[in-house]
Amino acid sequence: MGHPRFVCVPAATALTDEAAENGVQSAAAQLAAFLETGSVRHSLNFPSASLPRLARDHTRLCIVNENRPGMLGAITSLLGARDVNIAQQLNASRDAVAYNVIDLAMTSPEAAQTVTAALHGLDGVLSTRLIYTGAALEGPSHFYVRDNTAAGLVAQALMGDM
Repeated sequence: MGHPRFVCVPAATALTDEAAENGVQSAAAQLAAFLETGSVRHSLNFPSASLPRLARDHTRLCIVNENRPGMLGAITSLLGARDVNIAQQLNASRDAVAYNVIDLAMTSPEAAQTVTAALHGLDGVLSTRLIYTGAALEGPSHFYVRDNTAAGLVAQALMGDM
């Protein structure tokens, strides 16, 4: 920087109305994708994840857990022990947090909620969220957080130092 022809200029990425509008549209699209499918993109503190949707006879389960050995095995073993078939899944991690998006071959809200309650019994599971994809069951998802400590960790991972 000691060069006589060097000029330090701040980043001007959102100084135009068009750039600001594009940023807002991009953020809204990313939030909608997270709410509808569990997809995470361009996060600073959370792993990126995107799993294509399956047919309408599946329920999507999103799990945030501590990133440590044995967690994925514990989660899938619990599902198998309850005779829940995993149609497809994605596991991604960043630092101390892991994120799982799992499509379950089930559409019963009661069965899905029983599974999520059992998952919260696993040490290291921080939160779960169900996204129903069955035609009659399409609607709001269910988000459960283990405790306030877990909520703080998840919020910190999702929001960072905003």
